Amino acid sequence: MSIVLELQVGRATPVRRGFAHFWSVMRKLGRDGRSFTVQDVFDLSDTAERRTVSEFMRRLEAGGYLARSGTQETGGFPAVTYQLARDQKETPVVSRQGAQGCQGNGQTNMWNVIRKGIVFTARELAVQASTDETRVAVNSAKRYAQALEKAGYLSVRDPGGPGRGRAYRIKPSMNTGPRPPAILQMKAVWDQNRNEVMGRVLAEEEPS
Repeated sequence: MSIVLELQVGRATPVRRGFAHFWSVMRKLGRDGRSFTVQDVFDLSDTAERRTVSEFMRRLEAGGYLARSGTQETGGFPAVTYQLARDQKETPVVSRQGAQGCQGNGQTNMWNVIRKGIVFTARELAVQASTDETRVAVNSAKRYAQALEKAGYLSVRDPGGPGRGRAYRIKPSMNTGPRPPAILQMKAVWDQNRNEVMGRVLAEEEPS
């Protein structure tokens, strides 16, 4: 039998890893034209593998966000130093070849549509959120709308029925800002003998 738990979660502390964290570190290290290395970013992160940082910085260089500024001795070996070539608040989305991606992916597109305050079904949301660069599937839109409804962001304007989909509208008080609410996958250890969550509870964003 599977375990189903309802956890009461307050404010969360982001873990120091992932592209968004790496980018925020680079923006701080690169302030006022200062240079930094892969090791500098890695030292301020919790990620287990240095190559994760290195690969992201290589993409940023290919995309024109970082520029090499020279080398410096690190642990007896020369290390490439970088400077910010293009600064922005949002984390850049760049392919391995340096091609620019759609910032934030389909969830950002869907959230932008939802924030307009229109009444929509999952199918209508998928159509309006799709672009030439990002295609939003109807099932993805349905899952996202259902998750936001359960979290209290959306009111149901039509429960749906034969031949028509469930219709939603954002609650004005839940139009919280431009960044989309992220659907997270929780990772925790549940001790069935103690009825207690043991250790740290980690949450990662589901791919959209």
